Amino acid sequence: MMVLIICSFFFDYASFPYRGRVYQTELYFLIPYKELRYYKEGDSLVSRYQIFLQIKSKKVSIIDTLNKLAVLRSYREAVSRDICFIDQHNLILLPGEYQYRVALICSTMIESKEGKLVLPPIEEDHLFLSDIELAIEARVDTGKSPFSKFGLQVVPNPSARFGRRWHTLYPYVEFYNLKPDSSLYKIEFAIVDADSKVVRRYQKKEKKLYTAQNAVLGIDLTGIKEGDYCLKITIQDSSKGETAMTEKPFKIIGVKRPEVDEKVDNLVKTLLGKKEYERYRKLPLTKKKVYIEKFKKSEIYRNYQDRLDYVNEHYKSGQKAGWMTDRGRIYIKYGPPDELVSRSFTEKIKPIQHWVYYGNGLHLIFMDIYGDGDYRLLWSNNPDEPGMPDWDRYLPEWLIEEY
Repeated sequence: MMVLIICSFFFDYASFPYRGRVYQTELYFLIPYKELRYYKEGDSLVSRYQIFLQIKSKKVSIIDTLNKLAVLRSYREAVSRDICFIDQHNLILLPGEYQYRVALICSTMIESKEGKLVLPPIEEDHLFLSDIELAIEARVDTGKSPFSKFGLQVVPNPSARFGRRWHTLYPYVEFYNLKPDSSLYKIEFAIVDADSKVVRRYQKKEKKLYTAQNAVLGIDLTGIKEGDYCLKITIQDSSKGETAMTEKPFKIIGVKRPEVDEKVDNLVKTLLGKKEYERYRKLPLTKKKVYIEKFKKSEIYRNYQDRLDYVNEHYKSGQKAGWMTDRGRIYIKYGPPDELVSRSFTEKIKPIQHWVYYGNGLHLIFMDIYGDGDYRLLWSNNPDEPGMPDWDRYLPEWLIEEY
């Protein structure tokens, strides 16, 4: 049975003032193991993927591509432990508002996320808190780690989801402009539900040793029901007569219960596209069942098996089945192109295939980037079928100007 998975990953960030004028902004990524495709190398299974970053403001534009390697000892271990890969990348940024785009690029699909990074002006005199980093682990750092900070290893949870596999929340925060003296500062961690009711509260007092300090706390979430929550951290320096507060939303989730047939659910995702799937996913269960019945009667569903057989025969690449390739996915979804042009250029431009669908005006350009016969979707003129964000590294603009 074919199961096409649209890559799903989680992204978050936290910013910490650095040297008083700029922020060290930590970008966090979480990728479930099953979103990647693996190849045998020695005794391990490996997957190579990329994270594309674009961060810009009116004055700054940062573009970077991070090459990453994921390694599994075995699928059995990955399934039993529900392994995910967590990573972190640091940037130095001035205070301000930035637009970001982050894309996960793997062998079968691209998924991107967009949003804002808001870095407020850094207070020089008044009590001031950093962002909250939601973590799944915080312990003494005994070695070099990408998650090291001030003698701790703080492992982030970019999904901001707890409860199903992580029952303890470790919030990490830094605060600045304390007045070191013999008095104590007071810090409070409060978990607030959607009705603004405090369901957990923890308070402690600590010595003011430096003008800048940090705090982390392990919060056991056992007994808190599923739902949306907000973690609020408040710090008080009585010597200065000042209080500062910061907050961060998170979720508590329970055991996942399948709502509909997983086979059909994946076909809706594969055949109808990301936007339509998101609309379908948000339907209540009763309406989902009605939707599925209509879907099973559609022409695209009836054509599915014939198209699956075709792509598995014609688009197989090495150990990758035809349905797992970009061309296979597009063929299954839209059928055979009305026009297909294959082109070979110089060594600087790899072989491409240009597919055209007259009915919807769809143009797609696939390229054999790695010379393995697997043509990746490089560019399209439809945002529902995004190509690679850095397509201009491989194609000259004149090739697509007319579209």
